[in-house]
Amino acid sequence: MVPAAHAADGGGSIRIPAAACGLVGLKPTRGRTPLGPDVGEGWGSRATGHVVSRTVRDSALLLDVTHGPAKGDPYHAPGFEGRYVDTLRAFPPGLQIGIDINPASGFDAPVHPEVTAAIEKAAKQLEDLGHRVVDWQLDFDRLRLSLATNSLVMANVANTILTRADSLGIKHADIGNHVETNTLNGVNVGLGLTGRDYAWSVLEIHKVGRFIESQFDTVDLILSPTLLSPAVPLGYMNTDDGDQETYGDHIQRFWGFTHLYNGTGHPAISLPLHWSEDNLPIGVQLVAPFGDERRLLQVAAQLEAAHPWQSNYERVVV
Repeated sequence: MVPAAHAADGGGSIRIPAAACGLVGLKPTRGRTPLGPDVGEGWGSRATGHVVSRTVRDSALLLDVTHGPAKGDPYHAPGFEGRYVDTLRAFPPGLQIGIDINPASGFDAPVHPEVTAAIEKAAKQLEDLGHRVVDWQLDFDRLRLSLATNSLVMANVANTILTRADSLGIKHADIGNHVETNTLNGVNVGLGLTGRDYAWSVLEIHKVGRFIESQFDTVDLILSPTLLSPAVPLGYMNTDDGDQETYGDHIQRFWGFTHLYNGTGHPAISLPLHWSEDNLPIGVQLVAPFGDERRLLQVAAQLEAAHPWQSNYERVVV
């Protein structure tokens, strides 16, 4: 309905809706876009603001007008001179791109066959453009990362909800009357964490970030699914029925590749390169070295030029 819409990504909330709606979803490098003036970071530095858009050009253009630190920001991404949109005029020479199809969640959740097909198709498209695509194994403890991620997020959820309740004069005992059941569960989990839990989580996530950055000594980009499955039916992940076990199972079967790069801070983009047999969009994710949105956007624009997806928007029925 519009060329672009604001979004923020603390675990995939730019890339996930982009994949489910056939859009471009760029999560910039940690600190590339400011979150101020009210906060210096979101979800323990995991959250990054940007947009979902129809085209790579529009994502690049809006990054041009928003990137850079605000006064007082606690940290920011490596500097970039020039305009991102201008870099799309040149495509990079042959790159080595590693395929990662193992969910970062650490849970035994299968990748849907149509998602696997989307990755195989994207790999062929990249090879046709002169790049070399290789199988790649990211060898880190996925379960420890998920535990650290959950602690970091739940602690921040608790703080956000309690701070908002205080500002509205809502008693903490009454918060359940104002938020969804799963949000209340998150608050309770966050309140049960210790300072040591939080500190351990930060160190664990930083360890994985250093490991991921080291992988770019050998590959130029990482290719993975954005989601484990095509878009799911409305109500599949019910956040208000109190059935935490079913909700957890459903989300682990849908979400599994995006949150890794919130923890590490690397730029990542979801591209609508494939559609399922049921006429649902399937996104594929590309990830670049820390601070290198230029390379990421150039390859995304190269794929868009060779396989334009704009004609697919006529499939969408409102």
